[in-house]
Amino acid sequence: MTKKKLMLKLGELVDTVNSLNQSLNLLQKENEELKKEIENLKARPVLQAEKVEICEIKPACDEAGEGFKVNTEAEKMPPITEVEEVPTPETVEPEPPAVKPNLPREVTLKDPAMEYGSCVIGKIVVESARYADQVSTSSAENKMELLNLIMGKAEVAKAEVFAIATSLASEETKRELADAQFSEALDYFKSVVGQI
Repeated sequence: MTKKKLMLKLGELVDTVNSLNQSLNLLQKENEELKKEIENLKARPVLQAEKVEICEIKPACDEAGEGFKVNTEAEKMPPITEVEEVPTPETVEPEPPAVKPNLPREVTLKDPAMEYGSCVIGKIVVESARYADQVSTSSAENKMELLNLIMGKAEVAKAEVFAIATSLASEETKRELADAQFSEALDYFKSVVGQI
């Protein structure tokens, strides 16, 4: 390898390390937010199930020498004064089916993080196509290898941005991580074109 190529590779490695450190810092920030959320969930009061006394069923022989005697501890129970009517299947009215709003096809419910992620993915696609065009119009011998590198990095970056957009992090953290992926992909595309 020539000195120029070595310097380019060294520059690429430094850029990669810097972007990975940035991603690591953002992921650590996301991790801290998730730990706080876990602590908040743990601090919520938990409803305890009511304790229900279970009647004991003790086998006991009656005078005939057969059967069981049920110990219900009736003396502890208050007398029943009112009978509550229990609905039967015939008396229960069926619930009406849920009505779904009839929205036009263009109207959808939107998640801001997903929209931002889709914009970043779009920018990655545009930039990869622009750099791939530069490679394909060049007279480099290893044109196909360089195109494969650009397209492969674009696919990886798109998958990473999608994973970030669907994660449990805050919207601000998602934006920062998506931007970091875009910057990393752009730096990679530039380094590939630099090999022409």
